[in-house]
Amino acid sequence: MVAGACTLVAEIGAVTVIQRAAPPAVTARVFGVYDQLNVGAIAVGSAVAGPLAGLLGPRGSVAVTGLVVGVAGIAAARRLRVAEVRRPAPAATDGAALVTTANASVIHARPATS
Repeated sequence: MVAGACTLVAEIGAVTVIQRAAPPAVTARVFGVYDQLNVGAIAVGSAVAGPLAGLLGPRGSVAVTGLVVGVAGIAAARRLRVAEVRRPAPAATDGAALVTTANASVIHARPATS
């Protein structure tokens, strides 16, 4: 149950990042690469699990796998924080008014509705 819940959270996070970061023209390709990496990870895990458990025992193999996945997750999270995703400015059709200030920054102001 815990593994299923963690998989669900990871999948939602990954898909959300892809939807936000990938330009619309290549989103389908990025999803394709993502899916292939998932399938590849399952294949590699299946190939490595038996020999690793034979070498380190069940507890040792789970500990090593958890450590490797944890370190990789932290490295990926740091990398994502460093790589700032630049989103395009809102279009005039979405009700946003763009006001450029003297220092060339953009403020997004929404008109008041009643």
